[in-house]
Amino acid sequence: MGKLDRAALTGLALGLALYVMPFWAQGRLRAALWITLLSTLLHIYTSHQQGEARAQGQPEHQPEEQGR
Repeated sequence: MGKLDRAALTGLALGLALYVMPFWAQGRLRAALWITLLSTLLHIYTSHQQGEARAQGQPEHQPEEQGR
């Protein structure tokens, strides 16, 4: 999972948490809407990039080298 994909999932979780937050009434839903919307679009983009890499036979990410 790439850094952008992880950021998108974190943004989705943050947006959903803002929807159910009982305090902070002023502007909460507007902020939650925009965070969730932008995170959803970022997640769609990163998912398509991973799908294209798989279709071309490229690995999704470079394996991390193990220190010895």
